Amino acid sequence: MKIFQISAYFPPFYGGSERYCYNISRRLAEKHEVHVFTSHLSNNPPYEELEGIHVHRVFTLGRMLNINPLAFVLPKIIKQDFDILHAHSYIFFTTYQSAIARALKTFPFLLHLHGGLGEIPKQYSELKYLAKKIYDITVAPFIFRSAERIFSVSSTDIRTASLLFNVPTEKFIYAPNAVEPQLFRKSDYRGPVLFVGRLEEWKGARELPYIIERLETEVQVIGSGSYLKYLKKRYVNSRKVKVMGRLSSEKVREALSHAKLLILPSYMEGLPTVILEAFAAQVPVVAYDVGGVAELLSDNKSGYMCKLGDKDRFIELCQRILADEKLMKRMGREGRKKVEERYSFSKVVEKIEKTYEEVIQ
Repeated sequence: MKIFQISAYFPPFYGGSERYCYNISRRLAEKHEVHVFTSHLSNNPPYEELEGIHVHRVFTLGRMLNINPLAFVLPKIIKQDFDILHAHSYIFFTTYQSAIARALKTFPFLLHLHGGLGEIPKQYSELKYLAKKIYDITVAPFIFRSAERIFSVSSTDIRTASLLFNVPTEKFIYAPNAVEPQLFRKSDYRGPVLFVGRLEEWKGARELPYIIERLETEVQVIGSGSYLKYLKKRYVNSRKVKVMGRLSSEKVREALSHAKLLILPSYMEGLPTVILEAFAAQVPVVAYDVGGVAELLSDNKSGYMCKLGDKDRFIELCQRILADEKLMKRMGREGRKKVEERYSFSKVVEKIEKTYEEVIQ
């Protein structure tokens, strides 16, 4: 099969959807011809072959509302022949163009949800709240109607999307985020609390200082985004808080191997990959109850969650884990067990490949 993957972002960017696209693509490339079309927002070349994947970085004007890359993939899709088009995350301009291409040309179009469903909280950004609301009323229904099948990393999002966009549940397929546990190890030394993610408002970057400055321990902030300069300036002379910027996957795994706790104060999520990575490294997690987070943390065995925006409760839960080393280690073991039993890429790719074969027939 000749497979086109459409992803607004792709490594070296370190978000969950781009790593998911990369991981399934390199496995599919073992048996198929796989092309990834993505934005060109880095110093990487417009075209390169990466672990058997043909990566095309297309002309990009910038990012709308500092989130959505204005990457022009439509001409590439229209001009070329392929067997499958698999677009990641419904909220991106690249996916909208994929749906437009489907209206102009016959091919199997599969959508993959990576969170982002529902309203953006107004306190996060009134402008983005309004933009998302308009998008969900005007553009999103067209995208959902255009897709033959809809994968989702979160079972919660399947129920939400079915209700929001009046899509039959049988059109959805659960294909969760996954990790490779064998790549993660746990060091005997437990050092800082970690934040790993895009430094944007919807990831909780604006309220991150309120949280980390009330934790009586070292904190490392890993990631890039519009809040990076602000956080670097704020903590330039801090001995407690280190703002690391963007790190490679290997460096992130190394940081997790020494971490006491992962914090995730996001306002919107699917099924967060970084939580699974923390579990694989035997690191407990504290997060807000958004998106698919409850699928990972509702049992309180490998971390805690609390109501969105309740910063003081969030801090209290962090302190509870940090004050109890036995609890910290027990949660770490439970997280590792959860990942090994439920979230392996081999099973996910097998399900995706089977779906490709079904829609082609």
